[in-house]
Amino acid sequence: MRSSTSIFNLVLMCCTFTLAEVSMAQKAATPPKSTSEAEQGGIVYGSNFAYMISAPKGWIMDDVKARQLGLSVLFYRRGETWEKGNAVMYVNAVGRKKGVSTAKVIADDIAETKKNGGLRLTVRLDKPVASEAQSKATTYLFHDVDAKTIDERISYVETPTVILLIVLTSKTTKDFKKSVADHKTLVQSEHFLEIKFENGKPN
Repeated sequence: MRSSTSIFNLVLMCCTFTLAEVSMAQKAATPPKSTSEAEQGGIVYGSNFAYMISAPKGWIMDDVKARQLGLSVLFYRRGETWEKGNAVMYVNAVGRKKGVSTAKVIADDIAETKKNGGLRLTVRLDKPVASEAQSKATTYLFHDVDAKTIDERISYVETPTVILLIVLTSKTTKDFKKSVADHKTLVQSEHFLEIKFENGKPN
């Protein structure tokens, strides 16, 4: 699992966003600590970025567990848990350094995965998915029969300030195939927000 390079905050909300709800969420002092049975979405923000993202139908959006793991936000199927779910999803972010291209960040991440993976690890480019923010996601498929996590689908989404890694990871190929459509839905729900920041927080 790829660790986070920043400290993240998540403002959880339910149902569809409106501009008024986004404004209220940005000013919320204390995010809810639990999730509801309703369709879930939220604004995730770090020191220099913010984006909206929504859980696919039947999935739980969990910021509390994500913070414990140093992640932006994570998702697991309703009725399951992060620890015991055969297929789970999460979002991580990598800061964009001046002069370092998105292609370089992706290449480095793949190289690191290969370095730590099994001898039979395979990596291949998948069909691109466009997010709601009109950003193109470069997506790779990882398959490692020697690893605890056999299959991963990682979409690298370029934004003006960070590269988002939207990851589906699965213990079995069967559960992976079952979850690919939900991962595509998650990627497509991402919407980068043009927000001004003050002291690392949106104002």
